[in-house]
Amino acid sequence: MLSRTNGTVWPSLISCSLMIFVLMACTNCTAPPAPSVTKGSPQALSPTASPTARLGAPGCNPPSPIDESNIGSPEAQGTATGTILWALFLGGIPPVKGESKIIWRLGDRFQNPISIAALGPHGLYLLPLFLQEHGGSNWNRPGDEWGSGFTFPETGCWDLHVTGGPAVGDVWVVIS
Repeated sequence: MLSRTNGTVWPSLISCSLMIFVLMACTNCTAPPAPSVTKGSPQALSPTASPTARLGAPGCNPPSPIDESNIGSPEAQGTATGTILWALFLGGIPPVKGESKIIWRLGDRFQNPISIAALGPHGLYLLPLFLQEHGGSNWNRPGDEWGSGFTFPETGCWDLHVTGGPAVGDVWVVIS
C-alpha cells in the first residue's frame, strides 16, 4: 500500500513524462529543406522569371532558354543571385571561331567593376575581346547595359559567367 507521501509521486511522474513527450514531439518538427546551390552557378530565379520557368543550369542541362522574338536578335535570361541578367546575341548565337557581340542587361545587385568570362568545354577559359558599359539602346530589358565580344574556339556548352559586387550570374549557351 502506498503511503501518503508516495501517493503524490505518481502524478508528478506522469506529468513529467507528458512534458517530455510534448517537447520531443516539437523537436522532431523540421523545416522544409533549403534549395541546393551548385558552386559557381547559383540557381536563384530572377525577379522577372515566372514560377514555372526553368533557367539555364550547369552543363547546359538545360541551356538558358533562347527567345528570338525580341528586336531581331536572340536573347537569353540568365540564372542570377537575387537579380536579373539578360544576354542579347547580336547577329544570332555565334558560330565557332566567329566573332560575336553580346549585349548584357545587369540588375542593380551587379556593381562595378563587373567581369565576364566564358567557361567552356575541356576547361577552356576566355576573357572577352572587349567589355564596355553602354549608355542604353532600344533593347527593352531592365538594368545597366554592357557590351562584350567573344570568339569561341570550340563547339559545346559555354557558361557565360558574370560577376560584380554581390551578384553572380550565368548564361548557359550551346555553341555549334
